Amino acid sequence: MFDFLDMSGFWVLAQNRPITAWLIAWGFWVIPTTIGIPCRYAFLTFNRWMRHRNISNQGWPTAPLMDADGDIVHPKTETPD
Repeated sequence: MFDFLDMSGFWVLAQNRPITAWLIAWGFWVIPTTIGIPCRYAFLTFNRWMRHRNISNQGWPTAPLMDADGDIVHPKTETPD
């Protein structure tokens, strides 16, 4: 009835291929974490550095008509018909 719960095949795999068993058990969590955490901090460092450069070049606070990209946006004026 619950054949999908039979773990005997996994234990055969684990005895014959320990590296594959480790990848199944831990690799799906360990590998992305060990790669992801340094990449995240590298991105955050680069992001803060770029933000610092942008603020030091453009000044703070930004111009009143400046949007998030740094473009000057003039308000739309209605023309009488």
